[in-house]
Amino acid sequence: MATLPRIGVGYLLLAIPAVYGIFLVVQEQKAVQYGIFLGIFLTYLALEWVYDFILKIPFRQNWKLLTPYL
Repeated sequence: MATLPRIGVGYLLLAIPAVYGIFLVVQEQKAVQYGIFLGIFLTYLALEWVYDFILKIPFRQNWKLLTPYL
């Protein structure tokens, strides 16, 4: 549990390449599906950030709070 905050922050840093990927999709006019996937991924990361850092909900201890992930 001690390494969990570091892993969580590292996981949230994946938003940087995702935003860059969306920029490349738009700039190079690639298929829209790439941008949609990256948008869904960024939405998921934003939800993780809200749960972990803003609301500080202990969603890992209560399985009912994990339902939206399923």
